[in-house]
Order: sequence, then structure tokens, then C-alpha cells
Amino acid sequence: MRAKPERGAGEQGGGVRQAARESNKFLNVIIKNYHDFKCVMYNLFMQGNNESFDEIVIDLIDRDGRHIKCTKSQWIFHVCDEYGDHAYMEEYLEDVIYTLKNADRNNKEIFIDRNDPLKLIYQKKHLTDNCYVRVVVKFENTLYNEGKVVTAFMPDKPRKGDIPLC
Repeated sequence: MRAKPERGAGEQGGGVRQAARESNKFLNVIIKNYHDFKCVMYNLFMQGNNESFDEIVIDLIDRDGRHIKCTKSQWIFHVCDEYGDHAYMEEYLEDVIYTLKNADRNNKEIFIDRNDPLKLIYQKKHLTDNCYVRVVVKFENTLYNEGKVVTAFMPDKPRKGDIPLC
């Protein structure tokens, strides 16, 4: 039977490896998944910056009289999520505003989300790029009076299955 080696004996750097393992366990507990990480980052940025992150970057009335808003924190942490696939959207705030203001239900540019009837999807062909500007807005009720931008992105083609708003 082999004797148990003393702590730190044998492998060089055993203490460093142990610290790394403990650190990884700590990180796995603190940041269980991507959403938790985003919440931690959001809270870090919000400390002392409440006024600037609550600032409204979009506040408009669409063609049908619906009031739509988006705060700076929503724009930064959800629409332009640098850890997701939409970091490029930071350059397209004006295109998002244009889409929200000019999407026309008569041209089938406003849809009810196929998975959530409280979400409307505003979608217009981009003026210069070969894609669409797609903006998802969540409303409090199906009267669609006041909503908040949930996300925005630029797909190559429209999504099938969404219901055109009549």
C-alpha cells in the first residue's frame, strides 16, 4: 500500500492547480449560466449609473398610435448584447426607430408573434443592406397601447408563422 503523499509533495505547482480548481468551482456556482452572467454585469454597470441607464433612447408613437419605449439599459444589455449575436445592432438605432415609426400593417410589416400574442414584430426591408430590420416589442395587454422593445436584429428573410396584424 502506497503512503499518501504530503500536501504539495510530488507534483510541482499542486497548490496552483488546487487554487484553479477551487476558483473554477467558485465561478461555476456564481455564474451558473449565461443569464446569470448578464445579470451580474448589468448590476455592476448599474451601480452609481442609475440615471444614465434609465435614460430613454426610444420613445415614439407608431403609425397606429401605439406608444413604444426602450431604455438605455435595455438597448445595451438586450438589443446590442455583445455576448450574443446582436452586438452589430449598436450602429442601427436609427434604423430601428425608422422601422418602428414607418412599419405599416397594410403592407404586412407588423406581425403578432407566433409564440406570444403580447409581442408585436415590426419588420421592414433595410434601405441599403440586403436584409430586414426586425424589432420585437412586448406589450402589457392585447390592446397594444404601450410597449417596450425586447430585441432587434437583422435577418436575411422574414420568419414564417407570425400572424400579420390586421
